[in-house]
Amino acid sequence: MYVNFLCLIDLFLIPAGKALEHRSALTPATTKALLDAGYTVHIERSPERIFDDSEFEAVGATMVPEGSWREAPADHFIVGLKELPEEDCMSLCTL
Repeated sequence: MYVNFLCLIDLFLIPAGKALEHRSALTPATTKALLDAGYTVHIERSPERIFDDSEFEAVGATMVPEGSWREAPADHFIVGLKELPEEDCMSLCTL
C-alpha cells in the first residue's frame, strides 16, 4: 500500500513580524504548488504582506487570524522569514 506522507504535512505561514516588513516566505503561486502537491497550507491574515490575503484565498489556502500560530498543533510546520519571539517558542519543537 502506498501512503503519500506529503498529505499529512501542514504548513503555517506567518507574517514577517517587523515594522515596515512586507516580504513573504510563500507567494500565492508557491502556495498553489504546495496545495497541488498535497500539503495543507494555512496563511495568517496580514495587512502588511506584499500579497493580499485574497490572493492566497484565490488559490485555495486556508486563511487564519494573525497570531494564531501560537495555537497551531505541534505537528504543523511554522514558515516565516524571521525568528519567532523566544517567549512564544518555549512549547514548540525546533528542527
